[in-house]
Amino acid sequence: MVYLMVEQQFAKYPWCQRTIRGIFEEVRKRRIHVQEVSELPGGAEERSCVLLVGASEEWINQTAREAGSLGLHPVVLSNRETNSSGLSVSSVKMDIHSSMELAVDYLRTLGRERLALFGVNPSASSDLWRARRFGELTGREGDVFFLGSSVNEIFDQFYEKIHRYDGVICASDYAAVSLVGRLREKNYAIPEKLYVVGYGDMFLSRLFRPSITSISDDYESFGKAALAICAMMEKNDAFSVVSVKLKSRLHIRETTENRPYLPDSRPVVPVPIPENRFFGDMEFTKLANLETMFNECDETDFMLLHLLPQELSYSVMAQQCFISETAAKYRVKKMQKLCGAYNREELTELIGNIL
Repeated sequence: MVYLMVEQQFAKYPWCQRTIRGIFEEVRKRRIHVQEVSELPGGAEERSCVLLVGASEEWINQTAREAGSLGLHPVVLSNRETNSSGLSVSSVKMDIHSSMELAVDYLRTLGRERLALFGVNPSASSDLWRARRFGELTGREGDVFFLGSSVNEIFDQFYEKIHRYDGVICASDYAAVSLVGRLREKNYAIPEKLYVVGYGDMFLSRLFRPSITSISDDYESFGKAALAICAMMEKNDAFSVVSVKLKSRLHIRETTENRPYLPDSRPVVPVPIPENRFFGDMEFTKLANLETMFNECDETDFMLLHLLPQELSYSVMAQQCFISETAAKYRVKKMQKLCGAYNREELTELIGNIL
């Protein structure tokens, strides 16, 4: 059984509605039943899942903990990372880091290196992660513009420094539409002087003029991923949690002059791989070889290993193991090879402290 629970304060947000629509579209395709609930049910079937659609960390953690106490497995659908330490929580989320890498790399391939990040909401953890990744990629932490008391305030701050930039990434399409609209009022040449990339791929960014290049968060795919997780959890007792990150897509429009994205195709420069000192130690190497051998042994092999210290002939060992002498020799040589022993005597010595 699969349940669906939505954090009500976000229920009317476009991203939330798109997520829910994607869930029920997948439900229709799979012909399964998902029950939407306002409270978590008690007495649910074993390994039942509950899809949690929300954005606030407090609600997600509290509801996930309550779900676990009722025997439900929580699957969180969110556009942000979740801090679910100590909880068995599966998740579907956007790959925020990769989406910022996509935006920065796209602008750089177009020759735009002097970049800013505009419209970061300090109350949205997803925006803060975007800002952090932007700083890591560009080294321009001082060129991040946070929303303050008003949009006018942040625009004025940005406009004072606009001569420093040839490209700007907006934390949302709302911020992008606001920025481009205000620059248009000032007759500032977009995209000639400044390339703009937004986030969200909303109708606003498609219909606005100039139309805004945008990174899409494919919320409709949340449902497909979430229900796939539920199916895996139901069929596999060995699974504790399953986490999925959804890739973002670039939608190229007029604010980047409709120029295509041609990713850098230079070969990856190899980096030195540090030595693994753990298995460089001879004692650990021998133990690892023994473990490899034991993994390949069957019951007859273990019988032979127990007989080796008695220094019996192959003929006698074969009789006691109910196999031919040829088979006994073959099995012992196979085990010698698996654990790196040169001969039967060294194999006997290696297992002496174990068996």
